[in-house]
Amino acid sequence: MDPILAFAKNPGALSDLLKALGAEIQIGNLHDIDDVRLAHKDVQRVYFCAPLLRNALNASTVFAATAQEHKLGSILNHI
Repeated sequence: MDPILAFAKNPGALSDLLKALGAEIQIGNLHDIDDVRLAHKDVQRVYFCAPLLRNALNASTVFAATAQEHKLGSILNHI
């Protein structure tokens, strides 16, 4: 099974649960291109499930730009 990286805005109960289940946790901001670039490093597949955010279009644009830079193989976008 491939390793799983979970990208979270803040540490908390959900990220703790995911860590306990074996996921690596990266804390960051979907609006910060450097945070998202770091999350996409060495990743092949992504499940993008952005919460309802202010300026969600910016977060989606940052995500798409970094996904293209890293040549991700598969992206599942959950709206």
